Amino acid sequence: MTAVINWDKIKSYKWEGKQGSILTIWLKKRFLGFPNRKILLIPASKKAVVEGILSEHLF
Repeated sequence: MTAVINWDKIKSYKWEGKQGSILTIWLKKRFLGFPNRKILLIPASKKAVVEGILSEHLF
């Protein structure tokens, strides 16, 4: 299950995996004991769209 992540909570992201289809999103500092990253599997056919959206809203 994936939760909505506010843009201002995202610290950085990186594409990983053999085909670059695993998106790891690091979140800004959160409460102790809560994970500071989300890992999402993005289909190859959607990667360019997702990258475009991330680039538009971050940095």
